[in-house]
Amino acid sequence: MKNKLTAQIATCILLVFLGGCFGGIGASSPAPPTPQSEIRETLDRMIDAYESKNIHVFMSCVSEGYTGETSELNSAIRRDFSRATNISIRYTFNNVTSDGKNNAFVAVTFNRSYTDIKTGKQVTGQGETTMNFRKTGDVYLLHTQHQPPLFGFM
Repeated sequence: MKNKLTAQIATCILLVFLGGCFGGIGASSPAPPTPQSEIRETLDRMIDAYESKNIHVFMSCVSEGYTGETSELNSAIRRDFSRATNISIRYTFNNVTSDGKNNAFVAVTFNRSYTDIKTGKQVTGQGETTMNFRKTGDVYLLHTQHQPPLFGFM
């Protein structure tokens, strides 16, 4: 009985030690976030807000210095919301290039679908576009969209 208890204690000590070596106490810290992972976070948030027609969350992901005026983008997004329902966007990064300062240039391929409210027809399309994101504080915000725009396209 005493040997069995000693073996169990030894096993517990070994597990604590191994836990410390493999991800527990004393583990190395995770790698810092990359511009790509940070931009993916912002872009995912924008798409979620766009699909759910939440203009306030969407615009919180847009830089105050947005090229082309934030008020124009806001109007274009609202126009999209009034003309479409069941909006769905999927994307893949083709390239993310950082200038080493606060700007990142992003190329994406996307698939977009929605139901046209006027006709009731499902519309699908795909394309490639580029966007610029600018780091403001701890997050990258949309600074510029190039043609064809991913958002505000109708």
